[in-house]
Amino acid sequence: MHYLLILPLILFALSGCEDKEKIKREQTLLINKAKEELRITLQKEMATRESLFQKKLAKKENELQELKTQLNHTQQKVQTLAEKLQAQETLLIKHKNLSKTGVLIDGDTLIIDANKTQSYFNNIGEQLKNKLSKFTSDFEKGVVQEKDAGIEINESRINIDLNKTKTLIEVWGKKIQEIAKDFDSTSKVQNTNTH
Repeated sequence: MHYLLILPLILFALSGCEDKEKIKREQTLLINKAKEELRITLQKEMATRESLFQKKLAKKENELQELKTQLNHTQQKVQTLAEKLQAQETLLIKHKNLSKTGVLIDGDTLIIDANKTQSYFNNIGEQLKNKLSKFTSDFEKGVVQEKDAGIEINESRINIDLNKTKTLIEVWGKKIQEIAKDFDSTSKVQNTNTH
């Protein structure tokens, strides 16, 4: 009888072990199932976030491209305006130089102040006349000292500094060329405006 009582105890103990293993297996299955569900949820969340990130990135890249295009367009406008400004400054300088001679440009109109033009050329002529008369007078006396021109003549010798003489002639030549160019450019501007 003693054995009969032990047998149910053994069966009860074995059934308890079996239940613990069963519970452990069920817990492992539940844990694995929860892990799988969590992994799937995280993958979906990551895919959603990656998709949103890619959309935002594409939008920002488009905005950046638009800004680059606008910057390039603005730079071209600035370059064009700078060129126009340079052209206007050059034209203003030419107009200023021409205004000394009595020639004014007002839009498409060329205005020549005959009195001012005559006065300008009379002034140049007067300066040349004074220089020549002084030079002639000094030359007749046998003493010429024209330091700017590089010429010095006295009773015993003649000194000519070719570099200074050349420089003087070049300066006068450039001034005459500038005046000629101003008149030429003015006539070209007027021809362009009339056609």
